Amino acid sequence: MAPHSSPAATRGRKSAARLFPLLALAAFGTLLLAALTTLPASAHSTLLSATPEDGAELEEVPDAVVLTFNEDITDLGTDIVVTGPDGEDATDGETQIEGPEVSRALAADLTAGEYTISWRAVSADGHPIDGESTFTVLEGAGTGDDADESTNEATDDASASESAAAEDSTDSGQNGTDGSEGDQADADASDAGDAEADPGASQDDGTSGGQIALFVVIGLAVIGGVTALIVRMRRQQ
Repeated sequence: MAPHSSPAATRGRKSAARLFPLLALAAFGTLLLAALTTLPASAHSTLLSATPEDGAELEEVPDAVVLTFNEDITDLGTDIVVTGPDGEDATDGETQIEGPEVSRALAADLTAGEYTISWRAVSADGHPIDGESTFTVLEGAGTGDDADESTNEATDDASASESAAAEDSTDSGQNGTDGSEGDQADADASDAGDAEADPGASQDDGTSGGQIALFVVIGLAVIGGVTALIVRMRRQQ
């Protein structure tokens, strides 16, 4: 006969069999809850940078407000609004979306004061995010076009001044060269005139030198002859 299991062992096996499905269901529910909590958060867009930056004080009026996100932005509900110090709209044109970059042009005649940027962007999963920042345009600030024109004018003026200075330097150099050549020519002409006025001066100087040398040679010859004669006479005595 086969051995019979005890009632306690039988009840233990039945309890474990009923508990296993409950534990599996609890584990599956925990994993599902974690997935539902994590996936939407990782899919949401995040603002990486903004131009102008929040709190920036600008001496030059920007051409546009540019927002850059970590992923592509959809055009459904995405917008940028810029309000001036007078409460009026300070934008020019519609909001533009190019992948992760959202921008909107600013009006060219912005006055000094604080401007508020309010934006809303919709990520790829349809989740909207929004934010707000400010920037200040200082007194006397000009647009980028005005700054470029001023730079070009300053460059043109500097080039004109350099050209004029170069021309003056060239003219001065030519005049100085002509003057030097004229002075040299006058000096050569004066020397030639002096030579023609007294053509025998250099010749007289050369003849006098030759005569002196000749006199010295004759004198030495005479002294040598007299000395030789005296020596001979002494030997004869």
